[in-house]
Amino acid sequence: MRIFFTTILLCISTIVSAQTKEWKTHKSDSCHIEFKVPNTLVKSRKDLNGIKSTLMETKDLTCIYSITASKFKGYDFSKGNNNDYYQELKKGSLIERSSILLDEHSLAYNRMLAKEIKFSIIINKSEYIYYRRFFFRDNFIYQITIGGMRRHIVDIEANREKFFNSIKFL
Repeated sequence: MRIFFTTILLCISTIVSAQTKEWKTHKSDSCHIEFKVPNTLVKSRKDLNGIKSTLMETKDLTCIYSITASKFKGYDFSKGNNNDYYQELKKGSLIERSSILLDEHSLAYNRMLAKEIKFSIIINKSEYIYYRRFFFRDNFIYQITIGGMRRHIVDIEANREKFFNSIKFL
């Protein structure tokens, strides 16, 4: 019985220490963005049809954090109506058959109009909830995402604004 309680306390202390960990600031000069996440960042790059994309992601015990910055040469998203691009990106986010759009709205962020969607996906009989914000700035489209398993919704909600509010465009 004593071992059982010791194991439970160890698990709880591990979770609490992981959740209260200091978030690290990461800066990408090439993507013109700065943000904070709780763990080491993994970066990858991909070029597709002349569009250069940088994916920056990490995770902790309960949440997945991701930023995709796609650079479009010769285009300025700050000067136009980007609804067609947004609709395609939203459609791409919901491409899985099990995807369900739960919420969608516009929001203002530092004199920019952004879009946010909340969606769920069923993977291996588990439901995952994601929040994704789309920003159109200069010649970049940014997709900024946080999510995880529905059973961790309290942690996802607690970290959502902390993550989104740490975003600074350079």
